[in-house]
Amino acid sequence: VEVVYVKGKSVSVGDAKPFDPHHPRIKQDIVRMMVQYLGEEGYVTSMMTLQDEANVKFKELKTRTEQMKILKKAIIDGDWATAEGIVLKSHRNNRTLLFAIYKQQYLEMIDKQEFQRAFTHLTKKLKPLESVAVDGEFRDLAYLLTCKGTQDGGRFASWEGAEGARERLVEQFRAVWDADESEWDDDADVPPKRLISLLQQAVAYQIEFSRHRPTGPPQVTTLLDDYHFYAQPNACERALIGHTANVKCLTFLGTEGLFLCSGSSDNTVIVWNTETWQKVSVLQGHLSRIWKLASTPSGTILASASADSTIKLWTLNANSELHEDHTLSIHTGDVYSVAFHPTGKHLVSGGYDKCVRLSDLRTKQVFRSFSHNYSVTDVTFNPQGSLVISGSKDCTVRFWDALSGVCIKTLSERMAEVSSVDCSSDGTKLLVCSKDNTNLVWDLRKDRVLHRLKSHQNISKNFIRARFGMKDTIVFSGSEDGCVHMWDETGAHIENVLSGHKGAVFDVQWNGAQSVLASCAQDETVRLWCYKPKSDDQTHTELQRPDIELQHPEIR
Repeated sequence: VEVVYVKGKSVSVGDAKPFDPHHPRIKQDIVRMMVQYLGEEGYVTSMMTLQDEANVKFKELKTRTEQMKILKKAIIDGDWATAEGIVLKSHRNNRTLLFAIYKQQYLEMIDKQEFQRAFTHLTKKLKPLESVAVDGEFRDLAYLLTCKGTQDGGRFASWEGAEGARERLVEQFRAVWDADESEWDDDADVPPKRLISLLQQAVAYQIEFSRHRPTGPPQVTTLLDDYHFYAQPNACERALIGHTANVKCLTFLGTEGLFLCSGSSDNTVIVWNTETWQKVSVLQGHLSRIWKLASTPSGTILASASADSTIKLWTLNANSELHEDHTLSIHTGDVYSVAFHPTGKHLVSGGYDKCVRLSDLRTKQVFRSFSHNYSVTDVTFNPQGSLVISGSKDCTVRFWDALSGVCIKTLSERMAEVSSVDCSSDGTKLLVCSKDNTNLVWDLRKDRVLHRLKSHQNISKNFIRARFGMKDTIVFSGSEDGCVHMWDETGAHIENVLSGHKGAVFDVQWNGAQSVLASCAQDETVRLWCYKPKSDDQTHTELQRPDIELQHPEIR
């Protein structure tokens, strides 16, 4: 099912498409536009090569189309000799198609009670092609010789008669013939700059229906990605209330983020619909707090890591409901973190037992184990899936080769206990949240610290986490002061401080498809932050940090 976003809301369009990209005429039009563009841009040699190759292919398509017209008429008229000749000369799957033609002739003979002709036809035509028949079909055809007609023949009892069966046979041939009966227009003119015009229309549509629209003309510098205008969150859109203890972690279900999941010290995971922001379900089963949540890129599996020493896997069913599928008991003590491989086939986890474990989701077995000197607080994969990255209370970040299990790099320069790690989408930068009031942005290519981001508080709570967001242009971080802190990609200055929570903010998650920032905190709530344009008479006022009101003091 395809999902599109219209003004920020998800709309399922099923299999409906404005045109069939496999339609021969559509293919021809696309090639013609490519030829025109190459010519307009001066790629003359490439244009001529493409044009020559396309002319040969289009000629073949036209020939097949003409043959399909003749074949259709032959089948409808019962001119089996002509139909057989076209199939023998024109199609690579001629044995299967010949069997279909011979079967049609045979059934018509049975229907007319011409049993002698039918017997001869069965032995001379159908018997040599018995290998292409479906299981038991040839046997059932032979059985018809002992019946009064097709209505007594088991699987052929519902045969619709000669006329209806011929129409159905034509449709069967058209489906496998890869030809269309529409008329070809070799002289159709391609409007000037047609390819550029269509691309401009596509981008204009994306801009029109993006969740946020720029105030001035947008600068589109690539066509390889869909257009997104990411307006920095500056206001709390709403608070989600449903947990009965502090909320430790968040994750959006899949890259599209149709659901938001929150894990809490009340031992539950709540699933929220991101279109209505209503509570969809409460996932129960853990015996202690939820430390970390993770989702596969497809959004079909959710993993929850808990202080009860287990990781639960929840599977999304056809009704968009999560149900418990499996429990992994592979750690001793709290499981602090969990993450999926980019392919969704493997799972990495870390916890109080100082171990990092890599599991195969097909066998549900651990096949690699790594270790730190102290508890492992966070784990992730690089975007390519070749490295496991782990942060620990031993004040180090380690990089493990996922295939061999070898530690290939350790980062430890001027770091305190690590509370989270997050890799940029291109794999060149690593964000390390350290319990000395510092978020470090590492350049992994040059193996050096690019920026030290400060202004938040991260000293005592388990665990304050920080994330990249908005295509890695912004760093979002939780904080013990009850605010969400934001820095730009250069680290030159803090972009914003979002206040609203009462108590430490533990986790933050940005979702580009929904264009929303989510945060969770000690005040038992999840807050959603979005961009709200200021009115003309509204002036900027300094954001005030709230008084810290701890309703449920931190246990550990």
